[in-house]
Amino acid sequence: MIASDVGNSGMRNPRIVYRSGGSVRSRIAVAPMRVARAVGEVWPMSPWTLTILDLCGSGVGRLLARTPVEKLDANGVTAVRVRAKSVTQPRQTILYVHGGGFTFGTPDMYRAAAVRLSAATNSDVLLFDYRHPPFAPVASMTADCDTVYRWAVSQYPTDRLILMGDSAGGNLAVGMLIRARAEGLPQPAGLAILSAWLDLTYRHSKGAQRDAFFALRYARRAAALCSDGNGPLPEVRPLDFDLAGLPPTLIQIGSTEPLVPGNRELAGGLARAGVPVELQLWKDQVHVFQLFLSFLPESRSALKEIARFIEHATRREAKLTG
Repeated sequence: MIASDVGNSGMRNPRIVYRSGGSVRSRIAVAPMRVARAVGEVWPMSPWTLTILDLCGSGVGRLLARTPVEKLDANGVTAVRVRAKSVTQPRQTILYVHGGGFTFGTPDMYRAAAVRLSAATNSDVLLFDYRHPPFAPVASMTADCDTVYRWAVSQYPTDRLILMGDSAGGNLAVGMLIRARAEGLPQPAGLAILSAWLDLTYRHSKGAQRDAFFALRYARRAAALCSDGNGPLPEVRPLDFDLAGLPPTLIQIGSTEPLVPGNRELAGGLARAGVPVELQLWKDQVHVFQLFLSFLPESRSALKEIARFIEHATRREAKLTG
């Protein structure tokens, strides 16, 4: 059960669950992930290099998925609906905000991951293509996210709608719900975020253990594109806002990721605001291992946990609205 625990002081605390890891396959996966991280540390951050990254990632995503998608117009924002072949009657819809360090990423890049998520949760998965730096300002990025959210809640029953996001997409997903609350829009049945990059001011301490995949130098350059003279812009600082009224939340992250402190802070803030929340720390798993390392037993287990959370969240919402 996803729940907030109450300590002896009466303060609400998040439920923190430590998940096992360290399988042979996950240890083998570390080497190529470190190569990818090394490339990311030196990858030039310019419109043409990021366009190449998107084109390559999109091609791989389409090749691996081999599943047709339905193109949608989400009030002017391009979106697609992904449904695994095994899903004949989806129980709910997942609105997914893709990651990419606020600087790259496309629905096609995430197509294969969305197929896996759809199959594991018996859901339709909606992906959308938001503008982002350096091609567009942060305000345009969050405006696209908000437009899609307004469209989604007008098209799908919110008691069967789940919002998800990974890495930078996890940050954007939390911000979407904070702004939706301010507009008086309904919240989804649940929120699930994977390895969310929530604190753009994070600086890795010297000698601390590093994630095998998350590129810290790239992250610093990406954060600069989302900042002004006062630091990261408010649109990408969800930890600074009141979190009351957000839906039940599942947070998954690898135990050695540099993003853990921000995820802990979010879990604590949600719990103090009375939001049911569970933080899962997966031992020695790399950044966003759930979606892109399908051969890992930990990845399959994490997807089962997501499916369990979604089932609980939608049942809870049905009881509240019924």
